[in-house]
Amino acid sequence: MDLTAARRALGVRPDDDWSVVRDSYRDQIRRSHPDVAGEAGVARSVELNAAYRTLAVARREGRLHEAEAPPPPPAGPSQPPSPRAVGDPPLAVRPEWTAPVGPAPDVRRLDHDTLVLSSTPDETFRRLVDATHEIGEISYLDRSSAIFEAVLTLDDGTAASFVVSLQWRAH
Repeated sequence: MDLTAARRALGVRPDDDWSVVRDSYRDQIRRSHPDVAGEAGVARSVELNAAYRTLAVARREGRLHEAEAPPPPPAGPSQPPSPRAVGDPPLAVRPEWTAPVGPAPDVRRLDHDTLVLSSTPDETFRRLVDATHEIGEISYLDRSSAIFEAVLTLDDGTAASFVVSLQWRAH
């Protein structure tokens, strides 16, 4: 998907700020997500994710405000994209990522899908949300239930999502 098609899908302009792009994506994905709209929302959700991914890559490359898509390359044999070099660090540890402020709480694994953090419930939730903002976009957040969903763009350009649910227990 090119920048023009991505902007059209999200209803944004080339001069719009990133916050406008993000807000438009969040607003539309909440309405068209298959959990809300059923099967009818699948195609639109795929389109919105592709548009958001395209604009996120453009932002990272400093091309978010380009006026229009570059012309297509001349016809000829194409080369497959080069794989990520073995020594390249994952996105979360590259220099543009910054950790939440303050000392990190002690963390221990309770079982295969449960971590225990030595911080207050509110502080734990805040830290997880802050960290998630650094690596992706939160598409759903319910503070009263301590749950959120985020969309990430992986190194290969595909989108993925994850859900975090906090349960306050004493251990």
